[in-house]
Amino acid sequence: MSKPNLNSLLLLIVGVFFTFSAFQCDGNKEDTDPLYCGIDEGHIEIIEVTVEQVACGIGIWDNLWFNDGSNIYLQPYSLDKSTETDIEKIEIKNQMALKIYFQYAEKDGRYADVIVCHNYPWRSNPIKIIDIEIIE
Repeated sequence: MSKPNLNSLLLLIVGVFFTFSAFQCDGNKEDTDPLYCGIDEGHIEIIEVTVEQVACGIGIWDNLWFNDGSNIYLQPYSLDKSTETDIEKIEIKNQMALKIYFQYAEKDGRYADVIVCHNYPWRSNPIKIIDIEIIE
């Protein structure tokens, strides 16, 4: 019996990986692991937050930003294209408790021309929201 060729073994491993991956993701977030198969831009963070009205802030829901109890606010900067239709149906209100799935985002200037009293002066992190669950 001959020894297996290293290239053949590598090809077999890659094939098994892609076959297994194809069965892991059918686009339905309830059945996937990780949660969202269409998202490939880094690690997805999951935390519980409170919606808070911030002075001089701007974002998806104007001055309604997220706070996890620390001194750093999460600025809802963008929505993931694969889930934005569902997220837009949620009426975000001050003091709501939410569980958010997000990735940190790069500022791209989308709010640069929006006039607010000043820029938000405290520390904040812009985020791309993947999904939101209301905590009751």
